[in-house]
Amino acid sequence: MIFCDLKLPSGGGELFVEDGVFTDRPSGERVSLGGKRVLPGMVDTHIHGAFGEAFDHADADIHAAARGLARHGVTAFCPTLSALSEEDALSAIRNIVEAARSQGEDEARVVGIHLEGPFVSPHRKGALNPDNLRTPDLALFDRLIDAGEGLVKLMTVAPELNGAIALAEHAESRGVRLSMGHSVATYEQAKAAVDGGFRRATHIFNGMEPFSHRAPGVLGAALTDDRVVCEMICDLVHLDAPAMEIVLRCKGFDRVIAISDAISGAGLADGDYELGGMSYHIADGVAKFPNGTICGSAATLDRGLRNLLAMGVSHADAARLTSKNAAEFIGADAGTLDLGARADFITVDEHGGLCGVWLAGRRII
Repeated sequence: MIFCDLKLPSGGGELFVEDGVFTDRPSGERVSLGGKRVLPGMVDTHIHGAFGEAFDHADADIHAAARGLARHGVTAFCPTLSALSEEDALSAIRNIVEAARSQGEDEARVVGIHLEGPFVSPHRKGALNPDNLRTPDLALFDRLIDAGEGLVKLMTVAPELNGAIALAEHAESRGVRLSMGHSVATYEQAKAAVDGGFRRATHIFNGMEPFSHRAPGVLGAALTDDRVVCEMICDLVHLDAPAMEIVLRCKGFDRVIAISDAISGAGLADGDYELGGMSYHIADGVAKFPNGTICGSAATLDRGLRNLLAMGVSHADAARLTSKNAAEFIGADAGTLDLGARADFITVDEHGGLCGVWLAGRRII
């Protein structure tokens, strides 16, 4: 199949698809995409739920959420679990693993699992349940990773906790990468953690101490150390546009990963929902607990794409932020239009409005 009349991130051209992957062999029918911009399918590596499904729940319908995400241009994702009891975490992980084995053709692919806790600080817990927070425990870590059967790719850990740096070395041996987050670490502690193997910062600015010129903390370390990739929630609720610009100016377009941090009510109408046994309300696209604390995002990653383009980010750079960087960080076959890659891609208008979604070269919308 030949897709013609394209505007690729790097310019004009054609895409050839055969047997679900991009190829350089021009065979099959020609399909015009009307001159729309073609971008890799988006990859969301920090998402707690969407379309009424919360991934923390052992009975979450991963398939339903994956179908909804695909229809919003997210073609690969890492279901993310908050700080749960060991029993609940194991049940939720097994549910995700089982769903990943039986995904349909119209679903965004599960390409990993992200554990946001339980080894984080109660002083920067955010929406995480403080009753489930723990100091790093290698035996507990191994039980969680074993349950994931190779699917756990990422874990958020507060680097100042006792045993955090030892955990980083152990995690690397298990194929898991650690991210600094929900932390009150000093700059020195954060740098020591990076030296020890931490390579990511979870939802930059959020869940960490505010920047001070005399105490730059995790934020200062993450923004200035080129070994660190920064997650960035692009919903314009968690970060204002100038803060997003600061991150991009500090890190460049290769060291930032756009995430949604979406929760179960994302993609649904304003109303009352539940997160980890706690009720929350979505109003005007913002999710908050009754005390006014923001508890995750009510937006899927396609809103982040539109926001980035509205800030003046090019389509090519937006594709890096929403697709390529995330896939590369966890080693997933996703987020690219390269030859041999699975043909998951989207078409958008100049403003990032979604026009079409293809999974393995098959159009779903």
